[in-house]
Amino acid sequence: MITTQKPCAGDNCFEIVDVPLIEALGRTLEFKLLCESCEQKYKEEAEQKASLDRRIRLKTAFDAICPPLYRETDLKRIYGAFSAIAENWQYSPTGVLLEGYAGTGKTRAAWHILKRMTEEGRSCYGLTATQFAKAAADQWHDNREDKGIAIEAMDRCRRTSILLIDDLGKQKMTERAEVELYDVLEHRTNNLKPTIVTTNATGAQLSKMLSEDRSHPIIRRIRDFSTIVKFEK
Repeated sequence: MITTQKPCAGDNCFEIVDVPLIEALGRTLEFKLLCESCEQKYKEEAEQKASLDRRIRLKTAFDAICPPLYRETDLKRIYGAFSAIAENWQYSPTGVLLEGYAGTGKTRAAWHILKRMTEEGRSCYGLTATQFAKAAADQWHDNREDKGIAIEAMDRCRRTSILLIDDLGKQKMTERAEVELYDVLEHRTNNLKPTIVTTNATGAQLSKMLSEDRSHPIIRRIRDFSTIVKFEK
């Protein structure tokens, strides 16, 4: 192959590189080439840009599901056991049940788990138990837009890699909400998808907030497929 020597095509680089000359249709084609140093530099810059773009994309995805109050959390300011699980839980079919009084950091810990998982590239979705109940009911809403939003919310509860249901037991659920909650938990456990649940209620209190025929199967699915972390005085 015939070659010639040309300056490196990199910005402000004066290294000389061998450039192949190729004859095609009676014309000589020349290529712009980089020296090894510039090639490595541009490769590293491209990798850094791709990494930054990925971090921005994942942060945008997390911010889209997380309330602004919980996007940044100082784990040192919440209850120690909640802080530890928030920092150390690793993705597996076993979810997390955070149980304790208001103000101990359950919700912040739960959202921190979702933030870490989003940064790992996993799909996450979170909503309060009240929002869950509303979506369960609105699937039969007369308004097409409200109905569509509700159906999408319930679908995301089933398909997302990690689901957060916050403040379960804060209010008594309707029959429709209980049916949907059982179905979502059943679908997720059958497909080895973890669920993060926070509650102020003990098991006995939570049982009283649910109907007699569905309280046991719902609570069993939560407890049997979760690492349980309780606030201890």
